[in-house]
Amino acid sequence: MPRKQNGFGTSQSFAFKGSGRVDRGKGSGAFGVYPSNRQYGSSVQRTVIEKWNLDSNWAKWRKGFEMFNWTAWADLKVENPFYDPGLPEKDADGNIVNPEFVVADLNSLLYQGTTYELPTVFTGVKFPTQYSDVNAHYVARRIPEPKPLGTVSEVWNNDLIYTDQKKNREIWVKGIPNIDNARLLLQMVGERLTDGDSTTPMRTEATVKNVLTGDGRPAIYKGVTAPKSIADSVPQELQPTRVTIRIPVSDIVIPDDNILLRANQGLSRVKRKIKNRPATSEELFDDLSVLTGAIIYIPNFFSEKLVSDLDGILWGDEDEFFGATIQETEVGVQLFALDPGQEALPPSMYDINNLDSIITTTNASYTISGT
Repeated sequence: MPRKQNGFGTSQSFAFKGSGRVDRGKGSGAFGVYPSNRQYGSSVQRTVIEKWNLDSNWAKWRKGFEMFNWTAWADLKVENPFYDPGLPEKDADGNIVNPEFVVADLNSLLYQGTTYELPTVFTGVKFPTQYSDVNAHYVARRIPEPKPLGTVSEVWNNDLIYTDQKKNREIWVKGIPNIDNARLLLQMVGERLTDGDSTTPMRTEATVKNVLTGDGRPAIYKGVTAPKSIADSVPQELQPTRVTIRIPVSDIVIPDDNILLRANQGLSRVKRKIKNRPATSEELFDDLSVLTGAIIYIPNFFSEKLVSDLDGILWGDEDEFFGATIQETEVGVQLFALDPGQEALPPSMYDINNLDSIITTTNASYTISGT
């Protein structure tokens, strides 16, 4: 075939020089509508499939995030009072010997002032909140010293035999009490008991709902003051429980170490002076507000007595309840007015023995009265 003639009557051949491939086109874009200007205020209209894909990825991320949050926690830490910034944090073996922060702990005693008081440690943990990714809530965790309470001899968990227990969602357990520690059981209604610790595989835990005697009767009764709405319908006067304390002025003792410095129970390790502690009894009576907020502690305040040994008792028995109005006086007792420090904690969380005294006496008296 003859070559194509050009405009000058001669034949001319044409060819392209190597300029790269031209069969590779630009890939197709997303099917949604996307503005070329992605500045704030512009809108993106995705297709249904694109939105499903994005939602699916976010849902998978969120599910993993929630699973992490439900199982993640961290110990609450405070500044280490013995931290030395001039020393290395770890030794040659990689062990941390000079931490800047340490786990917060607060040593205390459960059932203080009794013969069965139980050493315990309060620590703090923090968790992510359920509905927010950036917030956290804090929980105080109580770790009591392990005490053997007894040995289980029978477990009444047959649903066909113990139908009343099943109906009440209870399992009754019979056991041989520990001679030294079983008295604790009478104080532990609502507590959690276990036959092992976190290192014990297949351990059993249960919440104590009640403690019974050998014949199935409650071993201890707890009462509360009757509501005011029925106060007029009973034959006896319903008195709120009141503790009245008397101290002879001449028997008040003010400690000499009124500039004592101390650390605040592990939650705040900043040492401080006891605020406005009087140096003499005259200063105390000039400003009794120094006792506002103080913890009044009487050792052995919780004592057990036979009903017949009380100073006075008046029984009242109605259709729906019964009550006893009592009055009991003790004299010549030891008393401490203690400074709780900077933390606003319940008195039961403190170790009373480690708090500083504002005043003391060995010759106080108190009267308990109430229904």
